[in-house]
Amino acid sequence: MDGNEIIHKLIVGSEAIDRMRKEIDLVVRMILGFSHGVAWKDELVRFEGKDGFWEIRYKQRSMQNLKAECWIVSVTAVMELAYDTQDFRFAQVPLRFVKAVYGMLPLFVEGMAKECPQLDKSWQPLLDAADHS
Repeated sequence: MDGNEIIHKLIVGSEAIDRMRKEIDLVVRMILGFSHGVAWKDELVRFEGKDGFWEIRYKQRSMQNLKAECWIVSVTAVMELAYDTQDFRFAQVPLRFVKAVYGMLPLFVEGMAKECPQLDKSWQPLLDAADHS
């Protein structure tokens, strides 16, 4: 690979990582926003996948009562926090975890849909708008 090809791939890769980070944060925060006011059965819900898990924490008497975390199995087979909606240190997914967290977004969406069936009504206008764009 020559220098020009490396430059091109660095730029394209950087743009892809930035897009994935934005989409992770947008989707998670949007769905958490849609689920405010939902009566949660448990204070902690976990959606497990082969590469890690999502934890959703609900605190009834908290100003920020919904929190999402994504934990990824690292190279050393240890679970590492890769994304946290309430911890500024993890609000931007570390580079080494972006692809894994992005790959776990469907697990989050499907888990939240199962946990909060009311979400279907909340996000339906966005799904309809997407069909017309």
